[in-house]
Amino acid sequence: MCFIVSSLMTLFDSYAASEPLIEFLEKFLHSVIATKVFHCEIFEVADIEYSLNMLKNGRSPGFDDLNKQQFSFCHPSIFVHLRFLFNMIYTHGFVPDDFGKDVTVPVPKDKHGNLSNVDNYRPITISPIVSKMFEYGILEKAKFIIFVL
Repeated sequence: MCFIVSSLMTLFDSYAASEPLIEFLEKFLHSVIATKVFHCEIFEVADIEYSLNMLKNGRSPGFDDLNKQQFSFCHPSIFVHLRFLFNMIYTHGFVPDDFGKDVTVPVPKDKHGNLSNVDNYRPITISPIVSKMFEYGILEKAKFIIFVL
């Protein structure tokens, strides 16, 4: 179970009504933050492998020059490092700036049409593969919530 959830369960078990709840929560959070590291493990290595398998083969690499084939043939320890990264992103609610960097490329709609006409193009956006893997991982974890709504 996540450290935060277990800490909150312990917290409410020990709450005494003589003290205002807000003050009690503030004291608790300050003591926990000062002594413990908040960390939730929601991603496993299998989740990282699943998100890699969700990507299509033969796609162009993003600005980082990484593609699916490189991750498919890399050492398995990379998945352990990605699991750690994804769990840290989830735990701290902070996504690296490079996850938002992408390359937008104009692609002709009709190759035999007028290539000098702007209306003959559609944009495609190439995102970094690690951010795509994270998105697939989050989507898989949140799938039950999405389908309920």
